[in-house]
This record gives sequence, structure tokens and C-alpha cells, in this order.
Amino acid sequence: MAHAMLAKLTHELEASVVTVSEPNLTLAEKEAWLVDDTGSAAIKITDRSLNITDSGNGSSFAWARTGDMTYISCYISPNISAAAFETRLQELEAFLRTHHGNKLLIGDFNAANRAWGSSTNDRRGQLVIEMTEALGMTLLNTGHSPTFLGSGGTSIVDLAFIDDSAAGRVRNWTVLEAETMSDHRAIAIDIEDHRARPATGDHRYGGKAHALRWTKDRDKQLREQLAEILPRINTVDPISVSRAIGEAAQRSLKKIANNRKPIFWWTDEVGNARQRCNAARRRAGRARDDRKTELWRIYKDERKALKKEIKKAKAEAWQRLIEDIEHDPWGKGYRIAIGRAAPRQQVSERERWRAARELFPQCAIPMYDMQEACEPTMFSYEEIQAAAARMRMGKAAGPDGLGPEIVQAAVAASPETISGLVNDLLKSQKFPEQWKRARLALIPKAKKSPDKLPKYRPICVLDSLGKFYEQLILARLLGELEAKGGLSDSQYGFVRGRSTIDAMQDVLRVVEWCSTGSYGRRELCALILLDVANAFNSVRWPDIIQALIDKGISAYLVNLVRSYLTDRFIIVQHGDGFNATCGVPQGSVLGPLLWNFVYDEVLHLDVPVGVRLFAFADDLAMVAMGMPADELQNNANLAFDTVNRWMCSKHLTLVAEKTEAVIMTGRRDHADTRFIVGDSVVKPSESARYLGVYMDRKGTFAQHIAEAAAGTTKLTGKLSRILPNLRGASEGRRRTIAAAVTCKMMYGSEIWSKGLDKLSNAEKVNRAQRPIMLRVACAYRTVATTSLQVLCSMVPWDMLALERRATFKRAENRKAEREKTIRQWKDRWDKESRHSWTKRLIPEIEPWQTRRHGLLDFYITQMMTGHGCFSSYLSRIEREATEDCWYCDCTRDDAEHTFFDCPRWTEERSEAEHILGAFPEPETLVGEMLKDERTWKAVTAMARRIMESKEEEERSRKGAGARR
Repeated sequence: MAHAMLAKLTHELEASVVTVSEPNLTLAEKEAWLVDDTGSAAIKITDRSLNITDSGNGSSFAWARTGDMTYISCYISPNISAAAFETRLQELEAFLRTHHGNKLLIGDFNAANRAWGSSTNDRRGQLVIEMTEALGMTLLNTGHSPTFLGSGGTSIVDLAFIDDSAAGRVRNWTVLEAETMSDHRAIAIDIEDHRARPATGDHRYGGKAHALRWTKDRDKQLREQLAEILPRINTVDPISVSRAIGEAAQRSLKKIANNRKPIFWWTDEVGNARQRCNAARRRAGRARDDRKTELWRIYKDERKALKKEIKKAKAEAWQRLIEDIEHDPWGKGYRIAIGRAAPRQQVSERERWRAARELFPQCAIPMYDMQEACEPTMFSYEEIQAAAARMRMGKAAGPDGLGPEIVQAAVAASPETISGLVNDLLKSQKFPEQWKRARLALIPKAKKSPDKLPKYRPICVLDSLGKFYEQLILARLLGELEAKGGLSDSQYGFVRGRSTIDAMQDVLRVVEWCSTGSYGRRELCALILLDVANAFNSVRWPDIIQALIDKGISAYLVNLVRSYLTDRFIIVQHGDGFNATCGVPQGSVLGPLLWNFVYDEVLHLDVPVGVRLFAFADDLAMVAMGMPADELQNNANLAFDTVNRWMCSKHLTLVAEKTEAVIMTGRRDHADTRFIVGDSVVKPSESARYLGVYMDRKGTFAQHIAEAAAGTTKLTGKLSRILPNLRGASEGRRRTIAAAVTCKMMYGSEIWSKGLDKLSNAEKVNRAQRPIMLRVACAYRTVATTSLQVLCSMVPWDMLALERRATFKRAENRKAEREKTIRQWKDRWDKESRHSWTKRLIPEIEPWQTRRHGLLDFYITQMMTGHGCFSSYLSRIEREATEDCWYCDCTRDDAEHTFFDCPRWTEERSEAEHILGAFPEPETLVGEMLKDERTWKAVTAMARRIMESKEEEERSRKGAGARR
């Protein structure tokens, strides 16, 4: 609750920097706080416009620098020894001495001294005073307002010190009266801001378009403005066109508010409860001895009431998010559930520069001469429209602030202007300098480097107008490349019509070929996966140009690529950056194809007979064959040497420690086999992960299936929060979300489904399907997996995996394969004998699965499964003593008795019978429900009324039992 109240207080005060002692570590990690080594002090920069230039932590403090001020949050426990306290203080002092500039130290030292209003002095307080005086720091605490209020007394333990040189900038230091749900009171410090807030980007070309958001309802207005403004441009050049598009966007699109997001769960009732709690706390703090006990009791009661009100408000807010799933299944509720809504910790400026220098190596910039070229054919309107259509929507805007939707609208609104712009550029055979500026985005990787520094995936966020021009160049390059023979058949990355599945299938074809023949005549086969360090950012520009020339690409396109590569600028932080001197920009349109031009050479190297190379982007797989093992080893090592020499010639580096190898054939494990990569030795392992699928030595895919099943189950566990059995989204929306879970499990199923011959693998796959089906059907967790599959109309995942394998690249077979899958599913269902009730109701799968109406809910699912508020079921799970019906003399109350026989529910059955004509038997019930929407609703309404009444009865019986 303390974190929740802190969030509200931060929003009300518009605080830019927040420090806390003894944070909730789970929430601190989720909310991207900077925490000290002991988890007892934390700091957060809540103003996203502030630039964190550096940050770090120690054993009792965490700190962040922004502008000309370093903020330090400190906490030293009262339970540590005097010697340990001095050690912590010495570490803090060493930090304060070595970090120059203004510093603001805030924290709970659990120390007493009259200097800050304590009634006594202690050794700890004296040490704090001596340290801050030696450092030239001023105490900000004023007055005698206690910062800690407990029923046993009050004290001043929360302190703030600032450098003498910055003390004049402190406007106010205040102990707030606001309730914090903690024994400590909040302290607000108002500091005059001397530093200019940095701009949020480089907007020289797009005006204030960065503060605008494209929405579908504003697209018509945008196009009208573009059609009016663009034709009036006097000089059609990149800067003028960007400015004109930015002006049109300003006139027509909504501005993005820079205000802080409100606390979504806050209500007036919580605000009123907080006011009462604040008033009670003030009275208790000022009470005389004769009324102190009573007033502290009143305050505690008010705090309990506030806590209860917050819980209620949060529950109602979460329920609203759950209900919103029906209208927006991928909205805020979904993002919160899977952990994508949490703020990402801001990377400090120092860390950004470190990562940028490491990721973008510097090399000598080559001098280029333009090739003589014939005048190229101008871009046609058809090419321009096709390029605009290929732009990926929803991507971040580049430095000019113009998103892809805005550029696409500009092409549609004034194709003549855009055509004139790109054709003038084509004539000059140059790529504009302003479109070569990229804003660097660092995406954190899960794993850290060996020296424990964070690792990042760099994305170059480029202007959308430039990416549109890249699309035009890309189409021309691809056209010429295909006409001149294309790339190697062993290159699968960034190639239209090819995927990771194609690459894995071709690798396994070689492995299977080695496995043919009688034992003793089979070839041994090893799969070796090579990793290239920082490949895309390290490839040299001359190698790219030479690869284009070697492929016979037209001179004008070579000149365009030369211009595209040179003078590229990486914006690291607020307009500051450096020139790139090699590499292809990740996040660009042309980058992947230019990489393929260079990397295609490795696939044509002269490697030993019995070695095949396969590439997907920068991933290189080597399949080496040979018999006996020595021959396999020699073939692989010779190929390694050849590949490594080529890599060195291109200034690329193989990472030996990331190289994986597994011998895919043979009964022996060949533990003595060794592969040499550079100066390192690689030993074969039991499995290796290739393009997201674990390939194992025995070809069972057991490890992959286990890992994928665990990951899918974990995802479903997260999604369960937004898919409750009651008062949640409809079955239709639940099935939509379930499709995303299915996709996660089914990745690579065209490959790993070969391991489903092993029964344990098939069982793992179907067990992983079970949790999401429970959410779709709103079912009790005791319902059998086979019944859930039928009830949810979800093909068993083991069968679906085999179907996907059979239909991969065979679209014409999909209908026939689905019919085959349904027949196999029916055969499995017909053999099912454990769950006779659901089978009696749904004897045939296909009519149920192909119905056009009717949604499941919590009540109809109980009727269809027999798992719910029935005495026979409650007795089985030990919530009832007997199976007797509560309303008649029947000795077994199950779903059949409740819905078809019990006299208590005659009226409910009669109402359904009025619609159905005659109340059916269990074997014909589903047939009646499937006739039309009316009959379905009649049965579901009956089921709802009966089950709600029975649940109310169960609650009453349970309450009566508890009272006895």
C-alpha cells in the first residue's frame, strides 16, 4: 500500500525525483527503480524528460545524476553493529568525495543528533555530522516536525543534505501531512532548476510533428491538408517536403499530451478516506498523554479503512481492465498481464555512450569515386505506390518525428510531389544526408556480458521518408539480383518466401540422409552453430560495394548505395552522437539485403566434401559429415579454418565461446570428438539451439518440447489474471488470446513434431494446452484435457503440430489435412471412456466445432462437464459429506439429475421447453442447442438460473456449517 500511496503523491506533487527506504523489491524491480546492493534504498527519476547522465549503487545507497545534480538515496539499518555502520558511512563518503558536482543526499540513517531536532545525540548522529561537515554539505531539515510517527513515540530520522554551493537553490523543505501508509512521513524538497531541459529529439525537419499522433479517424483530415500544402512547395527537396508534411500534421493530428499519467485506480472515495486518515494522524501526533492512546486507535482504524478502500478501488479498476478485453483484447490489460506495460529503466547517458562505442566500431573511412552510370529509369507511380504499401505501420518515428502512417498519407495525397522528390534524388544518384541521421534505441538483452555489463540490441530509428526511399531502392536491387541469379539457395534470412522453418528443414534433410543405410555404413553428422560478433555493425562498406559489383548490379544503384552508407550519423543522446564508419543500420530497409550481399560469399567457399553451410541472417550453421569420427572431425576443422579466414578478411569475428555443436547421428556419444574454432576447442553437447528450436543428439526433440511447454504454461499463468471464470471476456475473445498462446507453442512444430512419436512428448504438448483451455471454457481445473479440447473446439496440440508439418508450403493440402485431423480426433474421442457425461452430450465433434452460434460460459460449462456445484462432484473433492441431492430424495446429485430429473428445477426446465418444444434427453440436448441461436440461449439461460441458485445454496450451507 505504501508504494500505491507514493505513486499518487508523486503524481500530485509532479515530483521529478523520488527516493525511498526499504522498498518493496518486487515492485521496485517491476517499476524500474534503481536499488542499492542490499535492497534497502532506492531512487527513481519519474520525469522522463530528465536525462540520466550516470547512475549506480553501493552497499547502502543508490544514486542517479541528471543535469548538474547527483541524487543519492541512502538507508542504514538500526540493526547493524557500530563497526558495520562506520564501514557503510565510509563507503558513502568515498563515493561523495570522488563524484564532483552538486549532490543531494537523502535518507534514513537511523541516527540521532540535536542538529536536526532529535532530543539526544548518539554516536551514529555524530559520525553523520562529521562526514557531511567534512564534505561541505548543508543540512536541509528545519523545525522540529517528526519524520517518523509511531504509537510508541516520534523521531526525526529522515535527513537531507546538499552541497554548500547548491544550498541557495533550495526553495523549500517540508514534512508533508499526507498519509503514506507507512510510519514515515513524506518529505518534499523544492530545488530551483538551473539546467535547460533537453529536447526529446532532433526535429529540425519535421517541426513539432514529434508531438502528434496519427489516428485512423484523423487520416482524412491529414490527407486533405497534405493535398493542399504539398503542391505549393517551391523547391521540392527533402527538407522542404518534411517541413510541409510536418505542417499538415500539425494542423490535423492530435497533440500527444506530455502530462503525467493519472493513477488509474484512484477514486473520490479513496481521496476522502485519505483526508480522514490525515486528520486522524495529525490529531494523534499532537495528542496529550491522557488522550494519546484513544486517538492513536482512531488513527489506526482510519488507516485500516483507507487500506480497505484502496484494495476495493484497485479491484474495481482491475475489473474494468478485464472487461475492456472484450473490446480490445491486446490493450492495457493484456500488456499488464504479460509484463509489457511496466516502465523500462532509463539507460543513463554514460551507459548509452559506453554501449554505443562498443556496438559501433570505428574504422578508416574509405574514399569513393562515383561510377559512371547511364541515366536510370525514373520511378513510376506504380513503384511509388507499391513502396508506400510495403511500409510497416505502427513503427516509431525517426528524428523528424513523422511516422510511417503520415508518410503513407503524403504519398496518397500528393503523388506528384513525392514522385518529383524521389526522382530528383534518383537522377543525382545520392541519398540525402538528413535521412542518414538515426536515433539510437537500445533494447536490453536478458543476458549480461562476461564482465557483468548490460548487453543491448541496437536499433537505428530512421526518418520514415528516408525508409520510403529505401523501399524504392530495395525493389530495384531485388529485381536486378533475381535477374542475375539471386543469392545462394543456402541463405534463408531476409529472403522473400523463406523462413526459419525452411532453414531447419534443409539442415535436417542432410542429417536424415546421413542416417540412411545399414548400421556401419551410415555417415556421422555433426551440426555446428557459429556465432559472429556484432555482425551487422561490423561489416565494412568497401566489402558491401564490392559484393554489389561482383553480382553485376547497375552502376547507378551502386552509386546510390555508396551515398546511402557514407556520412551516416548515430544520435546517441539529444542530438549528440558520432559518425558511423562501418556496418549496416539495424532498423533500416536496405540493411538486411546489403548484409546478404556480403554474407552470400561465405556460402560459396571451397569447403571439404561432406560439409554444407546454411545461413539465416548472421547465424551460420555448418553440417559436417564423415565416417569414421576422425574424418568428421577433420572435415569440420578444415571448414572452420576456411570460414574463419574469410571472416578475418571481412573484419568479422567468430565467437568461439558461443559456438555449439551436437553430433546428430550414431549410437555412441563421441565424447572424445573435438572441433577447433580459432584458438578454442568446442566439445559436442547433447543438444544445440538452432533458430529457436533445440536439436538433440537422438532426434527426439524432447528438450525443445519440454522448454516450449514450460514457456507456454508460464505465459498462460500470466494471462489467467485477465481471464477469470466469472465476469470476464466472452469465449470469442478468450479464443483470440488462446490463439496467441497456441502460436507460441506451435513455433517450429513443422520440425519438432517428428518427436511426437514418443508418447511422453505428445503428453507434454497436450498438458501445455490444458491451462489455456481452462481459461477459454471457464472450467473447473479438474475437467479432463480431452473433454476440454472438445468443449473449446481446440484441436489437440499434438495433432495440430502434425497437421502444420503436413501443410507447410502445401496450401492446397490444408482442407484435406484438416479433415484428416478431425477424423483422427474423432477416433480418439470415440475411444475415450473416462468422461462419459461430456461424451454423451457431444458424441460428434464436427457439428460442435463448426457451429456458427453459441458461446461457453461458467454455467453452461458446468452443465457440459458435470464438474461444478453438484453434490457428487463436491463430495469427490471433499467439500460435501455425501452425494445426496439437497432438494429431493435422490442419492446422487450430478449434472444429469440436476438438469433433467430434479423436481426442484421443473419451472426452469419448463421455460426452456417453451422455446425448445419438448425438453430433450441428454443424448439430444446438444443437437437442439445447435439448431439456432434461440435454442442455445434457452438452454444457457436455464443453466445459469439453476447453477446460480445452487451456488447460493452452497454458500448458505457453508455459512451455516461455519456458524455451528
